[in-house]
Amino acid sequence: MNSTRNILCVGELLVDCYDGLKTMGGAPANVAAVAARLGSRSFFLGKIGADSEGDFLIEEMIAHGVQVEHVVRDADAPTAIAHVSLDESGERTFQFRRGADERLRCDEVAPEVVQMMELVHFGSATAMLEGAQQTTRDTYFHLLQMAKANRAYISFDANYREALWGTDVSGFRQAVTAAMAYADFVKLSEHELFLLTGTEQLTEALHKLHALGVRIVTVTLGADGAILSDGYQIQRLAALPVDVVDTTGAGDAFVAAVLHQLAANATDPRAHSFEDWTQMVVQANRIGAVACTKVGALTAFTESGSTSATHHL
Repeated sequence: MNSTRNILCVGELLVDCYDGLKTMGGAPANVAAVAARLGSRSFFLGKIGADSEGDFLIEEMIAHGVQVEHVVRDADAPTAIAHVSLDESGERTFQFRRGADERLRCDEVAPEVVQMMELVHFGSATAMLEGAQQTTRDTYFHLLQMAKANRAYISFDANYREALWGTDVSGFRQAVTAAMAYADFVKLSEHELFLLTGTEQLTEALHKLHALGVRIVTVTLGADGAILSDGYQIQRLAALPVDVVDTTGAGDAFVAAVLHQLAANATDPRAHSFEDWTQMVVQANRIGAVACTKVGALTAFTESGSTSATHHL
């Protein structure tokens, strides 16, 4: 399928460092890269350092086919880095060194960004943090408001990272709930769903999100697939069985596959039926599973990877 709508991804672009391996990372950047690999017109908006790590990331984004004209470079702050550790099941933990990612200002966003807003994805791993710099958080909400005013279709992923939020669960809940109120489509893990809603009763938790105005909620369950809800119907959809090496980027690939299908379909994204969404999530589960077959969020989608994503969608 060839894309008919732009996909703009907003948030962090950073370097993922494994033991002896350096890869491109940042949840919304991963979404942009996989969407581009699938054939979408994919753009990224965020801030990186004017350093060698930033140069590496620009080269990687271009190699994946992402449009990088809206990536801002900062001469006074380094590119963010995440050190990733994997356990025996492929699950990961992170340690972050933040930098330019938290310094994106509203006046650095080009005016033409508003005109190109059709499908806009917001990833919030670092953007929601207050920290020493709240610049990106302010810009992030400004962009959410712009996207809503422009009637763009808004996608949102909470991307909870304990290494970033620590014990401030209430701060995470408050910031992310405010952002979700703008969204048409939300992707969460099961842990994030219960963390944000304060209940472990699935139907109640989903209804709380729909009460914010979210049209479609998907909850990724790892090897158990995903849950799809539109506020009236709830469906569990199985995952594609694979040998899991690294789960990093699986949720991002899932989101990218959903957005790619929305972008490539002539139907208004808000007009799809529950049955349409069921088929889209089945395909997104497949792409998410592919991401788990190699170390690194994007390795399985590169030309050198053993699996071509386009064969699965």
